[in-house]
Amino acid sequence: MNGTISYPRLFFSRKQETVPFWLVTVYKSLDTGGDFAPTGFSLVLRDRKQDFAWTLANSDVERYWSFMVWYMDKNRPLPFGDVFHPYRQTDFDRRLKEGFPKPLYPSFVPTDEHTPEQQAMRRRIAGW
Repeated sequence: MNGTISYPRLFFSRKQETVPFWLVTVYKSLDTGGDFAPTGFSLVLRDRKQDFAWTLANSDVERYWSFMVWYMDKNRPLPFGDVFHPYRQTDFDRRLKEGFPKPLYPSFVPTDEHTPEQQAMRRRIAGW
């Protein structure tokens, strides 16, 4: 809601680092083994404020980042999952008042509304 991203601090501290979303760069990095043979990809967050890189995921990196962007984008419906169910109607009502603005960031994950009726309302009002 406020344009920030939080992630754990280095060295397993219990505190989190919270920075503006525009201050981080996230990229896919090719991982290699001891013989420099490719072993897969990881998703890395580079914080320009702290000047260090943090590995976010070591598998399904596009899916992981798409979920994070989906969750952080206040213009998208809440992601799938029972933990979000108590908040869906309030979130839908808030976005309805705002006229269902388009998502702020691109994502590979479809972000339909929770019910077909809500999907139809969003398409009718916002046109997307």
